[in-house]
Amino acid sequence: LLSFALRSYFADTLLARAKSRGSLPLYQNAIETFPAKNPFYLSDYTQEIASYAKNGENATLAQKAETLAQTTTAIAPNNLITQRRIVSSYILIADIDPAYKERTVNEAQKLINLAPTDPQSFLSLTKANVAAGKTDEAKKTVEKALEMKPDYVDARELLQQINQKIVERDKTIDN
Repeated sequence: LLSFALRSYFADTLLARAKSRGSLPLYQNAIETFPAKNPFYLSDYTQEIASYAKNGENATLAQKAETLAQTTTAIAPNNLITQRRIVSSYILIADIDPAYKERTVNEAQKLINLAPTDPQSFLSLTKANVAAGKTDEAKKTVEKALEMKPDYVDARELLQQINQKIVERDKTIDN
C-alpha cells in the first residue's frame, strides 16, 4: 500500500514537471512510475507527442501518438476526458498523413456517442471535420453545438471562420 502511494505521488510529480517543461522523457517516466496504466497520463502524453509531431511534421512521432491513442482507448473506452485529448491529438497530426484525417473524424464521433447532449463534443467534431477538410459537415456540427448552447463563444467564432472558408471556396469554384 505504501509503495502504491509513493509511486503515485512521484508519478504525479513527474507528470507535473513534464507538463511544465514539455518534456517527452518526463512523461514517459511518469507513465512508467505510476503503479498501473493510467489513461489520463497516456492521453496527456499522446497530446504532447502529437504536438511535437505537428511542429516537426514528423511521421514517426505521429505514428507513436496514434499507437498511444489506441492504447488509451483500449484502457478507458468510455472516458470522455481522455477521448477529448485523443481527438485533439488526431487534429494535431491530421495534416501529416491523409489517413489521419478520417481517423480524426471517427475519434470525434465517439465523443458524440459518449456525450450526445454535450456541446463541447460537437465543437470537437466540428474541429475534426475542419481538419479533415469537410467544411460543410463542420458547419452542421457547429450549428448543432450552438443549438445546445446559443452563447457558446468558441462555437460562434468557429462558425464565422467556417462561413468564411465556404465563401472563399465558392468564389474559387465560380472563377
